[in-house]
Amino acid sequence: MNLKIIFTQFVLILLIYNKGHGQSVSPYLISSGGDIYFEDYTVHWAIGEIAVTELKNGINVTQGFYQAYNYKTETFEYDDGHTVSFYPNPVSNYLMIEHDYPNAISLSIYDIIGRNLLVHHEILSQTNLDLSGLQTGTYIIKFINDDGKYQSKKFIKI
Repeated sequence: MNLKIIFTQFVLILLIYNKGHGQSVSPYLISSGGDIYFEDYTVHWAIGEIAVTELKNGINVTQGFYQAYNYKTETFEYDDGHTVSFYPNPVSNYLMIEHDYPNAISLSIYDIIGRNLLVHHEILSQTNLDLSGLQTGTYIIKFINDDGKYQSKKFIKI
């Protein structure tokens, strides 16, 4: 018997046995889009299969039709025990800044070559900073506490 005929019969038997279905997909994975918020990142997906993002040793693993940004909350602690956080990173228009200092802190935003583009001296414990005037790119945000000590972090404007 010809090998081609045997293979064809085998495929037909599999199709009949599986009722013509190559695989089954749970209807819970099909979605028109959405977001899932975790403690330090967000997974976004668009029409089609869910895009799964995991953080493993700093590597993003994405599957599906939509290449998701990994929106993170950046948090750091000063030597005095106070913390400053900002999110989302990357940011589109508004950056939320939170800190636990009793007084306002200051911040400066620099482009990647070091030009100072923005200075704010009254960042309260929760401040929503409008960054819609910045172009798409990579920036450095520098937070200065009331003792003059500073911390800098990179963020991306999309």
